[in-house]
Amino acid sequence: MLVSSKIHNVRLSMHLDQKRFGTHFRQSLKTIQNWENGYVIPTRVDLTNISRYTRIALDVFFDKNKSIEYAGGKLVVSDDPNGAKEEQVIKTDTVLEDYPPEDNARYQERD
Repeated sequence: MLVSSKIHNVRLSMHLDQKRFGTHFRQSLKTIQNWENGYVIPTRVDLTNISRYTRIALDVFFDKNKSIEYAGGKLVVSDDPNGAKEEQVIKTDTVLEDYPPEDNARYQERD
């Protein structure tokens, strides 16, 4: 599974549109669209932020043999395409306010 599909499924699990998802991770709407369409691969820093927020291991995003699916209101991470699924529950009560205030001041919604 491609990084673009994994990010798309993570966003769906958070019940956010692309613009709001971008706001959470300090990115523009266009950037999120480019990520999900596979035109641009997010930086390691961006994927680290998404990984921390969702509590999904960073290596899951880089491993082509692992998938992230949104099913039954939860993210399901699979190491084996033929089975062996491990449920990951996304933490949705943390937003950018948890970042240090000095970091928040540097970023504004870009669209």
